[in-house]
Amino acid sequence: ALKVGGQLMVLGLNSQAILLFDDALGILKDMASRDDLDMHMSHGGIGVSVLEAIDSLELEYLIKLNTSKGRAYSTLRLVVESAEAYQFALDILNNTPCAADEDFDRSVSFPIFSGLFSVLRMGAIEQDVDCSYEKDLCEKFVEQAQLNEDPVHHGRAMAMQAET
Repeated sequence: ALKVGGQLMVLGLNSQAILLFDDALGILKDMASRDDLDMHMSHGGIGVSVLEAIDSLELEYLIKLNTSKGRAYSTLRLVVESAEAYQFALDILNNTPCAADEDFDRSVSFPIFSGLFSVLRMGAIEQDVDCSYEKDLCEKFVEQAQLNEDPVHHGRAMAMQAET
């Protein structure tokens, strides 16, 4: 779904890519346990039981599906929908146990932060007077960049934090 959706986006067929991403994500949403459904336990629309069962590679693909969906929406100037897709990716990242695994590739989180900052600047996310959402986002970006031990992304995260 990621490869085909990416090719659709290259061709300018963002609406079709979104439909494909939704189909792939829908499969995971449908896998939620009865307890998840009864207790409304999900993050980014994915049931907790599913998030607890996936491994690091599956988490990477799940995050990439949501960030690709966010990018496709953003290209169509549907910034509220874009913000939701990026926020779903961040919620999934923050609430999936295998995200703490050593073999998890933290670089997949960087497009989340980049996308959220973009839609924030476009007005899709409401801010309070203290800009607490943006500050919290910067802190999470710095944390992920440090854990990834990537000086380029760490520098970018620090620059974003300094800007807020």
